[in-house]
Amino acid sequence: MTAPGLAATFIAISREAWDARVADEGALSELLRERAASGRAAWPGVELADDVFAAHVAACAPDQTDPLVAVAAMHTDDLFLACACGRGDAKALRHFEKRVLPAAEPAIARVDGDPEFVDEALHEVRVRLLVDGEQGPARIRGYLGTGPLDHWVRVVAMRTAYGLKRGLPKEQPASDALLDALPFEGTSPELLSLRRDFARPFHEAFTAALATLGPRERNVLRLYLLEGVPSEVIGTMYGVHRATVARWIASTHEQLLGETRRRLTAELGVIGKDLDTLMRLATRGIEISIATVLKS
Repeated sequence: MTAPGLAATFIAISREAWDARVADEGALSELLRERAASGRAAWPGVELADDVFAAHVAACAPDQTDPLVAVAAMHTDDLFLACACGRGDAKALRHFEKRVLPAAEPAIARVDGDPEFVDEALHEVRVRLLVDGEQGPARIRGYLGTGPLDHWVRVVAMRTAYGLKRGLPKEQPASDALLDALPFEGTSPELLSLRRDFARPFHEAFTAALATLGPRERNVLRLYLLEGVPSEVIGTMYGVHRATVARWIASTHEQLLGETRRRLTAELGVIGKDLDTLMRLATRGIEISIATVLKS
């Protein structure tokens, strides 16, 4: 398909959400073509036709005033892989197994580090994500590209692990469990100090911020993060478009981060690079943090 035709494919998939708001179809087509090429470069050997990719991006894109803005913000390299995995592409599945699925193991181990439990949960994650079955279609098709794929897989893994342990007595997470859920990388003295000094206050501030959410916000987060209910189904439950659910979730993320920062600053008077570093990590691991608190 020629590049200009990609915009038409995109618009046709979600005409209700986009209606006539595409000011420059040529620019949209070119962006989709570039993102498809980037996806192929990121995942060597995975082939996905441009029009198939454009249609998939359209089905996942949040409702925005300008589709160019929406697509530009999406993690389309990861979406390219997820789309190919959902279609059963063998090379895509190998890339997923090697480079993405390993993110699930430490997430499961936070719930229960027993090797047998980790193996069982990892198998369940693999099946849920990649295999069509009695539990429904492969859940990799539900990845919307709003965040990194490995972060999304961690959330699915934690949700699966909690599900496997459901029925066991619940335990309150330790004060450092929430900070452990954030995507710390490296063992520099600065990061080690940050983990030591902020574990308790961050846990308390984030948990308190979550408690300020209204019933709808908490229910939507619980359905989406813990129960794995697709945004389309949540939208049907609340009588709104899937894109509206995506906006609710994004808005809730912003509210939680802002309230957490406010509470930390009020309690500790913390300003400067330490708080900025902590909040950057919180932004990257927001869904894992929410899942950690909501399950308790």
